[in-house]
Amino acid sequence: MTTRNIDGVAIHSLGTGPPVVLLHANGGDHHDFDAVSAELGRNATVHSIDWPGYGDSGVVPDPSACGFADLLPEILEQLDDGPFVLVGNSVGGFAALHTAARRPDLVRGLVLVNTGGFTPRLPTTFLACRLFGSPRVAPIAMRLLPRLYLRRDHDARPDAANCSVPTVLVWGTRDLIFPWRIDSRRARKALPNAQLIKFPCGHQSHIEMPEAFLAETIGFISGPG
Repeated sequence: MTTRNIDGVAIHSLGTGPPVVLLHANGGDHHDFDAVSAELGRNATVHSIDWPGYGDSGVVPDPSACGFADLLPEILEQLDDGPFVLVGNSVGGFAALHTAARRPDLVRGLVLVNTGGFTPRLPTTFLACRLFGSPRVAPIAMRLLPRLYLRRDHDARPDAANCSVPTVLVWGTRDLIFPWRIDSRRARKALPNAQLIKFPCGHQSHIEMPEAFLAETIGFISGPG
């Protein structure tokens, strides 16, 4: 594995073949994908990103889901071996979908694992968004309360409506962060053409059930279409 730094963001790369980018959830780092990255690297060039403030990366002025989403296209442009399959978990899925909708030239496929951006806008959520969207509170909230650091514009549905790339939607049915019966239904409605894969696990099937995750997704990840 080799590591490089792009504008303060650490990128860990291995393997050869079609390029794949792994985008971890809030509170994690590139090691979230350790159970699957080596196997993916047999047939793909795998780039695992540490979001700013996590792992080996520095910090940025906007450490939020929306800030990461805005940053991702810049990172992909500098990787310069796209278009990419983006595999995003939670906040990583939100950033991946945002990029696919706005920069389809950089993306050839999406694997969205219990993706963020489909949480209902309840009054309590709105109040929490205002609090946890502040620059002082956001870094703490991102580590402690994933459902509550969301900002008002952390809504993936507009991007879903503009997404035209092949997409796999992966969901753990026991997720307590983005519940299957609520968030996944909203995601499925917004992405009606996506392939749906569900696992009897929580928020991170690539960690909890790596062999099953690979069995269901490796063909698509290595080369959709």
